[in-house]
Amino acid sequence: MNTAEENAAAYFSLCRNCFIMADRKVAPQNGGNGRQMDLLAHDAKHQVTYHVETSVTHRPNFALRLEKLNEICSRKFFGSATRRSSPTGKTDHDRGKDYLNVVCNEYEKVGTSFDSVKRVFVCWFLNEIAHDNNKPIHVSVANLKTGRPVSIEVLSMRDYILPQLLKEVGTSNYENQTLRMIGLISQMNLQRNASA
Repeated sequence: MNTAEENAAAYFSLCRNCFIMADRKVAPQNGGNGRQMDLLAHDAKHQVTYHVETSVTHRPNFALRLEKLNEICSRKFFGSATRRSSPTGKTDHDRGKDYLNVVCNEYEKVGTSFDSVKRVFVCWFLNEIAHDNNKPIHVSVANLKTGRPVSIEVLSMRDYILPQLLKEVGTSNYENQTLRMIGLISQMNLQRNASA
């Protein structure tokens, strides 16, 4: 897991009380072609499973726009092949190949289904004036395979997840280096504010 994925996992574990399965590999022999799911999080109390994909860069000019969300979610959640072409026409995209059945099989292996899993996309922030990045944003994305709209929860790493973690993480010496760093930053902020 990269740092952004670790922060997302920490958020789902600490703030939503979920069990975490990170970097779920989709076996090539099952048609996965090296694909993986960043994070599967299960809330046992409410019987909800989240499929979380993370794509974070901290530069504002790379902030996610809604028009890009359809393409990204189609690839990450619905198994569409990456849009690229080759002169030979042999890319998965050129051949019209997709991996939706593989994604559905992985959901079934962990006890959920395509229709019941909740999809969450984590980005640095959503670059749209109409949206408040300080809370979860729900958008409807077209599933290109079925044509049905699917609800995607978009979480801002900058404006929502990190502030939630700063509130949640205490002073414990977490073995997780990411949580330890967040705890140190939280204490630094508290101590600086107290002495100001």
